[in-house]
Amino acid sequence: MIPKITQPSHRKSCESQFKAAKLLAALAIAGLAGQALAAPPAANALPTGGKVVAGTAAISQAGNTMNINQSSQRAVINWNSFDVGSQATVNFNQPNSSASTLNYVNSASKSMINGAVNANGQVIFVNNNGVVFGKGAEVNVGGMVATTMNISATEFMSGKDTQVYEGGTTGKIINKGHINGNVDSNTKCNTV
Repeated sequence: MIPKITQPSHRKSCESQFKAAKLLAALAIAGLAGQALAAPPAANALPTGGKVVAGTAAISQAGNTMNINQSSQRAVINWNSFDVGSQATVNFNQPNSSASTLNYVNSASKSMINGAVNANGQVIFVNNNGVVFGKGAEVNVGGMVATTMNISATEFMSGKDTQVYEGGTTGKIINKGHINGNVDSNTKCNTV
């Protein structure tokens, strides 16, 4: 008779540790995949929770189009999210090409713009988690800033020529779309 040697406690311990390691590895991979491959917004997605906190503007929506009708030279809008789906359009109707809208996005995730954003003036998007302009993005503006850094709403509303942006280094700004800005013939532009 051949003696049978077993070590049940050691075997169960190793199996449990192996299963736990596999589970942790799967969770880690799922977490990384979630960060790298964030799902695009729905085709008709529009920004949510817009609240004008400075200046004068009215936000309206009809179907997959949102209009921000601004009557003051500067306005600040806080958003819960600012996503624009591939079949959606956001129009900033500003008083003139010198008008500007500061958009604070207070979301736990980055803004994803896959559709159209139009403005006859300047638009600024601030989202600490980042802004992605997808392959289908079509942005036509007088001027635009997209940043993960913060700016003071008070300083912005004061209309100073120089604005200070600071902090907010966790997100990224990615452009895979088309961004078109209008520059009048009296403006000299430097590319960096």
